[in-house]
Amino acid sequence: MAGPPAMATIHPDVDQCATEPIHLAGAIHPDGLLLVLHETDWRIV
Repeated sequence: MAGPPAMATIHPDVDQCATEPIHLAGAIHPDGLLLVLHETDWRIV
């Protein structure tokens, strides 16, 4: 089985992300989720 795909070297403008209130409880939509992946092997952490 092949490993995870290589991550592209695209650097999107993330300045707007800093203003998103995801650090507050209940700020993620109730029907959504926050998925965090490990940078090197894409494990869910």
